[in-house]
Amino acid sequence: MISRNLHKFNRLGIRNYTHFVTTPIFYVNADPHIGHLYSIVVADTIARYLKLKHPSDNVAYSTGTDEHGLKVQQAATAHSTTPLKLCDNISPKFKSLADLALSSHTDFIRTTSHHHINTVHSLWLDLFNKGYIYKGSHQGWYAVSDEAFYSDSSVTDHFDHSTGESYKISTETGKRVEWMSETNYKFKLKHFRQKLIDWLLSNPKAIHPPQQYNAILSSLQSNQSANSDLSISRPSNRLNWGIPVPNDPSHTIYVWIDALTNYYSVAQLHGLSTWPADIHVVGKDIIRFHAIYWPALLLASNKPLPKIILSHAHWTMNGSKMSKSTGNVVDPFVAIHKYSADVLRFYLLRVGGNFANDADFKQHELDLKYSSTLKGLLGNLLSRISGKKIMDKLSNANPIDIHPNDNEEILHNKLVSLHTRFITSMDTFEMGKALETIEDTLHEVNRYFTKVEPWSDHTSIEECARCVMYARETLRIIGILLQPIMPNKSKELLDKLGVDLYARNLQDAALNISLTQTLTLNTQTAVLFPPLIEKTTSNLN
Repeated sequence: MISRNLHKFNRLGIRNYTHFVTTPIFYVNADPHIGHLYSIVVADTIARYLKLKHPSDNVAYSTGTDEHGLKVQQAATAHSTTPLKLCDNISPKFKSLADLALSSHTDFIRTTSHHHINTVHSLWLDLFNKGYIYKGSHQGWYAVSDEAFYSDSSVTDHFDHSTGESYKISTETGKRVEWMSETNYKFKLKHFRQKLIDWLLSNPKAIHPPQQYNAILSSLQSNQSANSDLSISRPSNRLNWGIPVPNDPSHTIYVWIDALTNYYSVAQLHGLSTWPADIHVVGKDIIRFHAIYWPALLLASNKPLPKIILSHAHWTMNGSKMSKSTGNVVDPFVAIHKYSADVLRFYLLRVGGNFANDADFKQHELDLKYSSTLKGLLGNLLSRISGKKIMDKLSNANPIDIHPNDNEEILHNKLVSLHTRFITSMDTFEMGKALETIEDTLHEVNRYFTKVEPWSDHTSIEECARCVMYARETLRIIGILLQPIMPNKSKELLDKLGVDLYARNLQDAALNISLTQTLTLNTQTAVLFPPLIEKTTSNLN
């Protein structure tokens, strides 16, 4: 994670940056799916991690809905309603999903808001007055579903065996394209191709993962991207649901210009020091818009570029592409209801936390992560150290010597390095690896606990005290580290362990057995991870 250049200092001289994290805004032509939830969980985890790492800093984090464009206009017609009524119906579902997913967003933006429309108009006029927008003829292959034009080199022939129809599709998205010629406004994208190349060469971590960085840079260097100017309006007689071009209502602003500007609309609400964004979280299917079009628009407007664009891969289910028509799909609302947001967040980041490759959603794997890892390793360990027999045995125990013995050496070494290993993984966006280090430590502490048998009458009080103290220390550290990933369950765990609210920052996750010995364990609260109820085994579609 990077630190911001623009900052201020509070009265104590402590750094007080405003970090800014964003999800893509979600299109309202259909209900939310698991991919939307994944974007929210990734961005929220980053925002929470930044706050955990820099508790004196402010973190702005935005999500929201993209509500203009031809697809919304067509969806409204199909549902015999108006575009605005469709948006008013669908947008709250995305907000509800974010809330249910425990998202800590500071802003939920809708592109139909007056503030956002004014921001888009302001950007347009700025670019127009600087000479970067002009009116001209445009022709090319247009994909309605992508709301984008493609060049000849970006389309290919396709034969639909189910209908016997031949047509062209985009090689990037696989969506059908039709030839279109019209007069509209254009942005001088070609002017910024070399500037985009220079930006990427001087900022090799501007796009993550590296495969996406290399792909974008290569497309620019080979003149495959930004090799022509960008059509940024549509005739209003074809597209009337959108933001009108200033001083020319016969044209509607291209939906992607509208949508991308949402990030700056939010930043304006928090003050100038909020821009640029620290991290834009986006799906790999929209990386071109965020890594080429958006930076070019910002360069033209003399605004700083985002620090990092994090492009995550997609989710399949049982090895196949998710599809509502085949029932091969995960309803995020159903999944959260059955497993809880914390559990689903853990699974999505544990399995899909490397971002480079598509992840496969398997319900039996989710069940196993719950029963074996969360319930078996984490929750069960907490229950075991809280058991009456062990607590009675420890009632007369003396404080332990904090130096590890031979039985504890492996676990001790893992705990010493856990804090650093976790931070290293999180700072390089390897969230799956960060959770793997936690799982590895849980396996070791359970192996150690089982070997010592602190509940046994044959185990001395001193050995029992040492074993339980190491288990409690392991849980304390893991509870702190899990806060960005599992906010509710980590709080419940730390409350049970008696950890003070002011001792839960990232720096507090270092090994500190002396501290843990002063804490009072709460043995009266409910089980951390109860058994899954029967309905959890039903389908999630």
